[in-house]
Amino acid sequence: MMATYILGSPPFATGRAAAILLVASLATAQTPVECPCACDALQNATKQIFSSSTCLTTEILEELDLQKSDREGTSLRFEIHTWPSHKITTLVGAILARDVMGYTSEFTCAESDVNGLARITNGATDVSIEYQLETYAADAQKFVDTDLTVTDAGTIGYTIQGAFYVPQYQGSYYYATLAALGKLELAEALQASVTWWTSLQNPYIINMLAQQNDSSIVSNPYLTMKSNFTPPWCNPWNATGVGNNCFDIKSADSALDPALPQIITNLKLNATVSYWGTGLDGSPGLPYYSLTKLARGEPFVMKSAYVPARVFQLVALLRVNLPPWSQACYDTFATGGVNCDYPIISLRKMASPAVLPTANKDPYHDFGLFLRRFRITQAESDQMWVDSLGDITTSIVNNQEYNVACSWIKTNNATWKPWVSNTYSAPTRVTWQFSNQSKAAIMTFASIGLVTCAILAVLIATYRSHPLLKSISRNFSVLSLLGFGMLIGSSLLFTVDDPNKSVCTGRLWMPPLAVALAFSSLGAKTYRIYRIFTKTIENPMLLTDCYLLQITALVVSGVLVLLIAQYIDNPPDAATTIIEDGNTITTYHHCRFDSSWYFGIVGLLAFIVLFITKLAYDVREAPLQFNEARELGMTLYTAVIAGIIGIPMIAFFESRNEFNELQVSIGLLASLPPTIMVLIMYAGRTGYAIFGVTVAEVNEAASRKIDYTESKRTYGRGAASHSVNRDRVTVSAVRVRTSLPDGSPDITSSRSMRAKSVQGESRGLALSVGHSLRSPGTEGRSLNVTKSFDNAPRLDTDNLQPKDILGLK
Repeated sequence: MMATYILGSPPFATGRAAAILLVASLATAQTPVECPCACDALQNATKQIFSSSTCLTTEILEELDLQKSDREGTSLRFEIHTWPSHKITTLVGAILARDVMGYTSEFTCAESDVNGLARITNGATDVSIEYQLETYAADAQKFVDTDLTVTDAGTIGYTIQGAFYVPQYQGSYYYATLAALGKLELAEALQASVTWWTSLQNPYIINMLAQQNDSSIVSNPYLTMKSNFTPPWCNPWNATGVGNNCFDIKSADSALDPALPQIITNLKLNATVSYWGTGLDGSPGLPYYSLTKLARGEPFVMKSAYVPARVFQLVALLRVNLPPWSQACYDTFATGGVNCDYPIISLRKMASPAVLPTANKDPYHDFGLFLRRFRITQAESDQMWVDSLGDITTSIVNNQEYNVACSWIKTNNATWKPWVSNTYSAPTRVTWQFSNQSKAAIMTFASIGLVTCAILAVLIATYRSHPLLKSISRNFSVLSLLGFGMLIGSSLLFTVDDPNKSVCTGRLWMPPLAVALAFSSLGAKTYRIYRIFTKTIENPMLLTDCYLLQITALVVSGVLVLLIAQYIDNPPDAATTIIEDGNTITTYHHCRFDSSWYFGIVGLLAFIVLFITKLAYDVREAPLQFNEARELGMTLYTAVIAGIIGIPMIAFFESRNEFNELQVSIGLLASLPPTIMVLIMYAGRTGYAIFGVTVAEVNEAASRKIDYTESKRTYGRGAASHSVNRDRVTVSAVRVRTSLPDGSPDITSSRSMRAKSVQGESRGLALSVGHSLRSPGTEGRSLNVTKSFDNAPRLDTDNLQPKDILGLK
């Protein structure tokens, strides 16, 4: 951590020129896990100048033959601390990531590395450039080695090590002290060994340092000693120097360096410790105390984390070496046995695995390579730290860290260019849209289906008194048309490109409810016919529309309950699927729902269909006026065929994420088969009603059961094969000439509801009637229509009635 203080500015005016002092301490302050924390004034100033400045312009990049990639706004969050080297090195990385590689660089703030890996894991930050791995070995074991939520990208290239520091001029004080006692040889020896801790064991040096009078410094009302440490053999430290038998070490905070009392105790140093605070809270603290001593040129001993030798422009600092560090030494920390120097801490680059991917197509891939290559030497780091202090007469509001980082980048392009790789090519991003042709196809079929349902409903209402319509439960017929219309209308929901939750709910709910309404209505009226004609009910009058409506409502309610249960358990919602094909990324907006519930709904509907099929089969011998067995059979056959073909097709397209084909399949499945089914169910009877065909005529046609089959007949150029059934004659193949050898007319027909043509002599006589009978014809026989048919080349078809063609000779 770094404390920054301005001498010469209120409330700590000293009457001399303003100067800057940066004192770093081994950082163990409890920075919360939930950071990013609030930034202090210096961190905010750094963020401000970074966001408002560009270090490497486009022109500079062109001179360096570099072009940054389009990262599509991909951002990187760098954590910055108050420690100078941490801030400067982070700025170097952030500038290169932004100006050269095209990333959006942002900053989050923290006081120290405490909980730093937890913040990366929680997503509060992405990168910490200068992490003290050995200091927080337990965190590294958890997050890096065990949880794998943080990646160690390697050393940054320089280290830090806590130490006792003395000013460079302190050796002169040693020499003068001993020379005054006539100990010249010892004076020269101590002056030469000022950087060794043994020099602090000399009683004359201890006495000289202990008698320093710092009363004028501690008299500053804003300077407060936070705490102190006094070993048993020392007197409590007195700022006046009176009564001191041990020298005093100036430090920042006892919580920041718990090993210091152990070192003093175990090395038997005649030293006390006074703690003055880091100065981060706005108080003068250790920075003020140390700089004042330097300004006065007075000897003193300061404990700090690593600082460059020339961090103070006034005078260089010298590191006092203690007995060499060893792991065995620090393993005794818990028992108070530390008696060696501070460890050399390797500073590591720690980052979220998300910004260190291995996939070449990931926009962070280039940054991952960059971060692993990124290294600053100890000399470079120290020099940038010192350069960031600037002129000692300048104000602290100088933002020199950014300028120093930018200057290093501009003058060391040969160093950092190998770190940079801009291989990323932004993919073509496409948002899927349902093709206009597919939309048009679904809308066309849906429109045809809806118009068909509407026309049939109107015709049923218009001709409701016709026996053929009245006998098939007019109300339930219209209700089934409403259900089929809902099913057809639901197909329009599948033309929406970007469905929301409402559309998704409609897609899920409308089809099963529509099918339930349509088939339960068909089943209800079929159930009535079944009960009546199988004589399983004594009073058919009990089978009222109201009673049957309850059956319909029960089925629809069952489906509704399942849909509501599904909605409560796992409601349908809009979803997004992203598919990458080459360098094209397509985003599909579609609906997501729990298919397990849907299987239950489909199972219920399938049971209804099977139940209706059984009822229709059982009433197949009912009078034709009431009997819809054939129509129901064809309708259910159509539904089954549509399901057999459509459901696997939908599952296939969905599994392959082929959304255009999926939407088309669902849209057509919901519109085309229902249209065919309503035509099968109601077109024939409404046709009878329109053309005035009576029940008696239909029954008469049905009663003429002809079971005659002739495989071939051959005459001239003609051959025909006929199958004559109870209510129709089907001509499966015909080749004819203009007339038969005996001169009688020949009749041809195709598979349709109407007779196609009657050939007489060399003229074609069009015969078209609204009846289910096809044009009958047998070998050597002619239709007994009217007498004029045998004698005239033409027929008056305008007044031709179905009964005129019922007989065969």
